[in-house]
Amino acid sequence: MEKLRPTFHRSFSQNISLENTIRKKRKVSTLLVPPHLAKYVRKQGINYLLKKALTHHQRSFRFHSSKRINSESIYTKYQNIRGRSKDNRYIKFNFRPRTEDWIQLRSLAMSHGVSMCYLFVLLLEKYKSKEFSNVERIIWQVKAAIHANFDSKIFFRELWVLEYRLTKSDFRVKRKDPHGPKIA
Repeated sequence: MEKLRPTFHRSFSQNISLENTIRKKRKVSTLLVPPHLAKYVRKQGINYLLKKALTHHQRSFRFHSSKRINSESIYTKYQNIRGRSKDNRYIKFNFRPRTEDWIQLRSLAMSHGVSMCYLFVLLLEKYKSKEFSNVERIIWQVKAAIHANFDSKIFFRELWVLEYRLTKSDFRVKRKDPHGPKIA
C-alpha cells in the first residue's frame, strides 16, 4: 500500500486580494422597489444608492427625529400591494450589501416600525428629490442596550438615538460646544 503525501499549494501572485473574497462571502439580500424608481436604481446601482441615502439620512434633521414613521401601530408597516398587473408590481433587486449599511438600515427600520423595503424606498425618494439639507449638520450618537433575563426568558433590545443640530454659524464661532453630545 502506497502512502500519500500531503500537497501544499502556494501562490505569490500580486493579483490575489482579500477584497473580492470578502465581497463574495456577503449574503445576498433582496429589496422591493416600485416601478417608477426601478430605472433609477438600475442606473445608479443599489449599493451606491443605499450608502448615499443612509449618509444623507444622517444629515437630515427632519427625518431623524424622535417621532416614529409608523407611530399609529405597534406592528411593522409594509409597502402597499400594488395590484396583479405587471406594470404595478414591485421589482425585486438582489444584491450583496455592505454589512454596515444593511445593519444600519435594519436598525432604523425596526426603530421606526416599518419594513426595510419601505424605509429604503422612503429614503431613496427623499434622496432623489434632493430634500436633504446640507446647511445644517447633525451630530448624532446611537446607544444600544440588550437586556436578557434568562430565568423568565425575557430578551429585548433598546435603541436610543441622541441628536444635536449645529448650523454653519456654530462652526465659525466656536469649535466645541460643552453642552453637545460626545461622539464615541
